[in-house]
Amino acid sequence: MVNNRATCKQVLPSNGPVYTLKMPDPSLKEKKRESEDTMKSLKDDLKELRKQLCALEGLPPPFDIDDICLDPALILENFEIPEFEKFDGTTNPHWHLRTYCTKMCLWSTNDKFLIHYFFESLTGPALNWFWQQQE
Repeated sequence: MVNNRATCKQVLPSNGPVYTLKMPDPSLKEKKRESEDTMKSLKDDLKELRKQLCALEGLPPPFDIDDICLDPALILENFEIPEFEKFDGTTNPHWHLRTYCTKMCLWSTNDKFLIHYFFESLTGPALNWFWQQQE
């Protein structure tokens, strides 16, 4: 087997020990990236096949935990969901959104953060509608 790695040798002027430094194979990084891309593609294909199978069987589509969990980078230390007057669809939705944004924007203005916690301000038919949009 041939070693394709570059090797660097340095001899000290006093004819002391020889130190060898093996350089990493640059193609390994590319192979790892290709492997990760292939794995992501396979996961996406499997996810799509599961959705199609559920549709054929008349079942609700499966969910992926990664789709419903908040990105760990958006989790705020000491965050507590503010108290909301729950929106059930019978009051003014514009006022509800204004109230929600006013209370939540004290913590973050990130859209993913705001959307992730929005269901906490809903109840009844409005909450059912919200979950249907997530499918």
